[in-house]
Amino acid sequence: MSPVSIHTFPHNFCQVGTGDFAIRESLSRVKIFKNFKEHRIIKAPMSSSEGLFGGACLAVRGPDCICFFDWDEGAFLLGKLNCDEFAMGSSNETSYFGDVKNPWGKDYVPGGSSGGSAASVAAKLIPCSTGTDTGGSIRQPASLTGICGIKPTYGRVSRYGMIAFASSLDQAGIFTRTAEDCAILLTHISGFDPKDSTSSKKAVPNYVDDCLKKFKSLKIGIPSEFLDGLDDNVRETFEKSIKILEKNGCSTKKISLKSSK
Repeated sequence: MSPVSIHTFPHNFCQVGTGDFAIRESLSRVKIFKNFKEHRIIKAPMSSSEGLFGGACLAVRGPDCICFFDWDEGAFLLGKLNCDEFAMGSSNETSYFGDVKNPWGKDYVPGGSSGGSAASVAAKLIPCSTGTDTGGSIRQPASLTGICGIKPTYGRVSRYGMIAFASSLDQAGIFTRTAEDCAILLTHISGFDPKDSTSSKKAVPNYVDDCLKKFKSLKIGIPSEFLDGLDDNVRETFEKSIKILEKNGCSTKKISLKSSK
């Protein structure tokens, strides 16, 4: 990562490790990234975390906790990424460090609250990052920046180090540029943590194998309420995505979720 590429998207990072440290660490700690589909676009594998004060992400706390990334598998922390102040927001315009810009268009917001995490992955500054999600703070910025984001099921990933907003809804998750890369990282961050009594002791499945399975048995319900009032461009993109899923073997069905209104 060059200084030019960082400054191209101001305020995405609020703290960055030194270049020499990043390169030295990346050359010696590469195992977790060896299967990444997107790691070839940069010289070295790197990861970053959402920089919520107080330790929004487990990676901020370092290797003494059940890390977001398994340090023994080659992960290291490159820097902290910007987010809405107190992680409360959906546009990343409320940060002390300044607004985060969407790399697809600087006049557009990247979503929030984990906007810096999403924008930096979308801009190809890093191949992956972490974020937190209570009411959409991973899923929404992933959508607005055109990348993959996962909010894991309750208990699947440790929440140690996070500041609680709504305990049963708070989750720690990840951003990457492909679904398969998300599956790789989800495998590494999942599991029981003795420092989080709500984390699950259930065995961690092979998410990569599940990710690569054919879609033929998958049925997708499309709530009509979710399509009300959509912008024409958004609706067109949504319908194209449905056609891609159907082309790959999925079946779709229109449903109603009246309680969602």
